[in-house]
Amino acid sequence: MISWAVTFLVIALIAAVLGFSGIAGTAVNIAWMLVVVGIVLALCFVYWAAARQSKHRPGAVVQHADQAICTPHVAGANFLQRGSK
Repeated sequence: MISWAVTFLVIALIAAVLGFSGIAGTAVNIAWMLVVVGIVLALCFVYWAAARQSKHRPGAVVQHADQAICTPHVAGANFLQRGSK
């Protein structure tokens, strides 16, 4: 997305040098919109990745109302379940 914005910015610069002010203005506006959309999407993806990673990290607090405990995060931590089988 940002690469498209840079491409439109280059087109705007070339058009401005050659005297095509209408094309230059339009290309700058398109580049600006692409930069804004790219930044918003990047922030959304960072937020979604952080939210998804926090669900799967060891030691996270269980989100069930009846099991408000911390899950163990050591290797072989399922020793608590061995006696119930």
